[in-house]
Amino acid sequence: MTGTPRSLAEIVPADLYAFARRSAITLRTAVTGGTLGRHRSRQTGHGVDFFDHRAYAPGDDPRFLDWRAIGRRDRLVVRRTEAERSVTLVLLVDASGGMAYGEGVTKFDAVRALACTLAILAVRGGDRFVAFAGRDDAIHPLIPRPRGGMAAVADLAAALEALVPAGTCPWLDLLDRGAPTLGRGEQIVVALSDFLDPGAGADDPEEHERAVHRGFSRLARRHHVAIVRCLHDDETRFDFPGDERIRFVDLRGVRPERELDVARVRRTYLEALSAHLERVDATCRDGGIHLADARVPGSLLPCLRTLLARLAGLVDRPATGVDR
Repeated sequence: MTGTPRSLAEIVPADLYAFARRSAITLRTAVTGGTLGRHRSRQTGHGVDFFDHRAYAPGDDPRFLDWRAIGRRDRLVVRRTEAERSVTLVLLVDASGGMAYGEGVTKFDAVRALACTLAILAVRGGDRFVAFAGRDDAIHPLIPRPRGGMAAVADLAAALEALVPAGTCPWLDLLDRGAPTLGRGEQIVVALSDFLDPGAGADDPEEHERAVHRGFSRLARRHHVAIVRCLHDDETRFDFPGDERIRFVDLRGVRPERELDVARVRRTYLEALSAHLERVDATCRDGGIHLADARVPGSLLPCLRTLLARLAGLVDRPATGVDR
């Protein structure tokens, strides 16, 4: 990359930056584990508010026995309370060649801005974050260890600014790399990508795509997992001027170039795209994964609002995953 690196305020659009400065990430369900912070956490013993009782088990601290409740129930029980806990936000960013698509604002510009905005929201709420990118079939640690504070956000912005999208994103490796940073308790994982053809370059692309979907679903059994799906209007509409033949180039360098009659293949393309998007939608519905769509070009604020509302349980509460 050449030229002077842009500042965080230049990478994050003004509407996102203003929104992030007055907002925070809120989770609907109580988290387990973590350190002191702002998210509700159920624990035995001291806490902010009484939640419920549970049966005493060997190893429990006798100081947390509730003798009044024991007298009423004629069995040993301990108090459970809700305290405030912090979480770690794990950002997984697709920096494959396909994310470079777009004139002016690219898809990678969009996911970079959203990743930085989510990091701002995390640190403003007293949480920490880590970030990894997938590019050229390799993992790029951006913020490999949990950090908080705006200096960490600035470092993330600089690391993302230095990345030039290329090749494919190794999603299975990226999920494995991010998992060890989660530690104990429920955390937040946000993956940002177009999620188009994630199996490109694999021996069996369809099976590889299914394996990626299974990987996200497994992660959602223990953590709050969200997918930010970023698509360009050209990809969702396939609406190019006239009925001319257009040469299509795979920016990841995996599939061969093709020259197509747009008017003739448009219907087939849109049907295939719709089927693909429905597969991702079904994975999210069945796996308790939050999904928010971003469109390029255009404001990213609706996507961010949707994502935060779903994490907070205000819309589309998943039936499985950590929201069980």
